Amino acid sequence: MERAEIRVLDSYTVHIGQGMLKEAGKIVSEVVPPCRAVVVTDSNIPPEYVQTLEKSLEEKGFEINIFTIPAGETSKCIEKFIEIQNFAAENHLCRSDIMIALGGGVVGDLTGFCAATYMRGIKYIQVPTTLLAAVDSSVGGKCAIDLEKGKNLIGAFCQPSAVICDVDTLKTLKEEFITDGMAEVIKYAHINQPELFEILEKTQDLTQKIKNGTDGKTAIDVISKCVKLKADIVQKDRFDLGERQLLNFGHTVGHAIEAASNFKISHGHSVAAGMCIMARTAQKAGLCSRQTAQKIEHLNKKYQLPTATDIPLETLWELIKNDKKNATDGLTVVFPTEHSLCGLHKLTHQKFKELLSAGLEK
Repeated sequence: MERAEIRVLDSYTVHIGQGMLKEAGKIVSEVVPPCRAVVVTDSNIPPEYVQTLEKSLEEKGFEINIFTIPAGETSKCIEKFIEIQNFAAENHLCRSDIMIALGGGVVGDLTGFCAATYMRGIKYIQVPTTLLAAVDSSVGGKCAIDLEKGKNLIGAFCQPSAVICDVDTLKTLKEEFITDGMAEVIKYAHINQPELFEILEKTQDLTQKIKNGTDGKTAIDVISKCVKLKADIVQKDRFDLGERQLLNFGHTVGHAIEAASNFKISHGHSVAAGMCIMARTAQKAGLCSRQTAQKIEHLNKKYQLPTATDIPLETLWELIKNDKKNATDGLTVVFPTEHSLCGLHKLTHQKFKELLSAGLEK
């Protein structure tokens, strides 16, 4: 098992290993005394995962109530937010109780925002069951729901009390969900993780080794590398005002692609296309070499991820205007600058739109 410490004001530990669902009760009881807990999960989660988590918690004295949402991004909405809050109230949760997210990024984001706002804030635990949630969304304390005008526009910064990542849950994922998570792994490799970049570039059948590895070592290694890089960045910039914005590589365009498709294009696939578009944009703006841009496209192709979009600029631009990194005088974007390194650039809206037009060319 690997552990990563997230040292912020409310510090916590990320536990990464095999058989972690059976250990959840012990881990949770070390940070929260036995209490009531609302476990939020979704319709894709195998019943045995829910039962294993529930049993582990009950053995440590927790009283469990399960709330299941339909799987998919459309559940990350104000309606489900209200339903969960009413469910918590109906089950008499108070400030000393907790919420637990068992699932992927949608479940984690939604549960975190519910916990951040219920009774002005209660503790919550992240139990990611997808590669994307394990390497990225379960760590760092960002939680949100979507609006019609854009993704994650209502949210908060609220750190979990613990993250419990059982890599055995990856074995039941469909291949498309592993591929989706690889987009975020590729993102970390390009931000500042040359060792991870080398693993991605040289390892054959990496997605299969993550999904089906009997000893779990590959999955644990890849996830811990991503989490430790994110931990280092989050510890320096808890509220996403500076260096943490590097974690948005590919996301400004990616979120627009995702929303424009009415979430038919998944988050990982949208971010993958966004990274390649930003790489071409950077190359044409003279910020990175052709070789750097090509390396990014090559990795996306290797892991069966898209490198472009057919969605027109004007459609994307209407959504980009609502991006959270916007300011009155422009927006901060993440461009690759050289091998396994990205930088932040503040651009006027007009300048970025002009550059993006070139980057959208295939």
